[in-house]
Amino acid sequence: PAHCLVRIVRSGDKGCAVLTNFNGGTTGEKLLRPSKVSSTEVGYSAGPYYATVPQCDVDGDDKSCS
Repeated sequence: PAHCLVRIVRSGDKGCAVLTNFNGGTTGEKLLRPSKVSSTEVGYSAGPYYATVPQCDVDGDDKSCS
C-alpha cells in the first residue's frame, strides 16, 4: 500500500461529471494508515473527491461557479 494511489475514476452524476483534483482526485492520493483492520481484510479511507459541471471547468470570471 505504500506505493498505491487512490483517485476518482468517474462521477455518479452525468450532469456533474468534470473531475477535479480536490484532495488528489485526479492525480492520486497516497494511502496512509488503515481505517479498518480485521483478520480477513484491511480497509483504507480516501477523499472526499469532487466533480463539477462542465460550465465551471473553464478559466474566467463566471461568478455562477463560485
